[in-house]
Amino acid sequence: MRVALENYFLSGVNHVFYHGIPYSPAEAPFPGWLFYASTHFGESNSFAEHLPNLHRFIARCQSFLQAGEPDNPVLLYLPIYDLWAVDRGSSDLLQFATVHNADHWLKTNLAPTYAASRRLWDEGFGFDYVSDRALVEMAKGRPAARYRAIVVAGCERMPPATLEALLALARAGMNVLFVDRPPRTAPGWKDWQARERKLSARLEELSWTAYEGQAGIRRARVGAGGVLVGEDLTTLLSYSGVPREALRDTGLEFARRRDGDSVIYYLANRTEQSFDDWLPLACTGEAAILFDPLHEAAGLATTRKDADGRLEVRLQLPAEQSIIARVLPRRVAGAAWVYCRLGGPMPLQTAGWRVQFTTGGPALPPDWTTLELKSWTEGSDAAMRDFSGTARYETAFVAPATPADGWMLDLGEVCDSARVYLNGQRVGDLWCKPFRIELSPHLRPGENRLTIEVANLLANRIAAMDRAGVAWRKFFFVNINYRPFDAADWPPRPSGLLGPVSLIPYMRATP
Repeated sequence: MRVALENYFLSGVNHVFYHGIPYSPAEAPFPGWLFYASTHFGESNSFAEHLPNLHRFIARCQSFLQAGEPDNPVLLYLPIYDLWAVDRGSSDLLQFATVHNADHWLKTNLAPTYAASRRLWDEGFGFDYVSDRALVEMAKGRPAARYRAIVVAGCERMPPATLEALLALARAGMNVLFVDRPPRTAPGWKDWQARERKLSARLEELSWTAYEGQAGIRRARVGAGGVLVGEDLTTLLSYSGVPREALRDTGLEFARRRDGDSVIYYLANRTEQSFDDWLPLACTGEAAILFDPLHEAAGLATTRKDADGRLEVRLQLPAEQSIIARVLPRRVAGAAWVYCRLGGPMPLQTAGWRVQFTTGGPALPPDWTTLELKSWTEGSDAAMRDFSGTARYETAFVAPATPADGWMLDLGEVCDSARVYLNGQRVGDLWCKPFRIELSPHLRPGENRLTIEVANLLANRIAAMDRAGVAWRKFFFVNINYRPFDAADWPPRPSGLLGPVSLIPYMRATP
């Protein structure tokens, strides 16, 4: 779920709500009233106890992503008339522009626009999609100063009113970039020939010249801006003076907003490698505050300026984590962000684990002990294979004598969420990768007792109910293809603490 959320946050979506979760009476037999078209967040789900952690993560991210306004320098025209003109994948000429089927309607039917969006994304040019109506409305008023260019990629059909709006925005100082060529015709049949002549006449009125001797690029000056035509989008953007975020060269992804006189970056490391380096930002500033929305940590980042006066932020961002940076125009006082140098993981030395199933069903399996951590669904025990709920893992270990400023506990692989206690004190919850938590405030010399409560998901229990022919569906319930839902043949999902569990020493580092 967090990975899906990051897709939305990075794409500019900043308001999440939960859809389709029905009210379920407390007396309803397990699993209660479920609706097929939603993730079940009800109390009967073994994940429910950990759900507030997801709520808090979303709330922290949205508190930044809903502030101010998008701060992207590029508009990308969405040629809706080209989409309506094709029949591929439509239903009675109706195109379903769904989020989870973009490969069909966007990548296939609007291939040049899709290619341009990927190019902008991959090379660090923040952009917003723009429609015909939005362009016309923008041309009537004062265009947002943040937009430096409008990209029109391989558009075939464009209303004359949209072209007029583009030229008006060019006169106001923006650059209109036609990738490959300008549009060729007007959409629709009504008065088609007259509108096509109007479109062509306006394009022919432009005085095209080679752009500063650059082969393959033509430019027509229009007021304070201009119209450029060329085959390579990156070259067109560079000749238009559009800044790019060089941070994309590091593999990190971003969304950028402006809130008053500060700039907000949502940064995500969706690679398999931790990032530990200086991060270049395409903005000026005197300070930056880092916010960790997962662990609710904050502090003043160490910064420096590059040769052009742009800010660079010292950043440590583990794989599969995200962070928020607020760039400020002036220096501020406050607690410094804590930078650490991690040591190598030290496998937890224990005499074994005692495992007790505490809540869930259809029945609580018996307690067991193990030296090797593995999924409780392995083996032939049907009670464990069919179980959905929570198991408590307990062990003892001696604190290492290795000198360190602090210690992290790394649980390795967890299926699917965990709550950690040390010496009877609650340390915190782990519900997404990486399953790692600060242990130092609770760690004491000598022997320590570690308790980890791990909850899996409902899949194994639902599959067992379908194999047993239990009638648990209370109303309409189908699979993703709108066929009868049946989980009887689902293989058991791995469940529990899989490890390896290790301790990681760290030293506080000076960037």
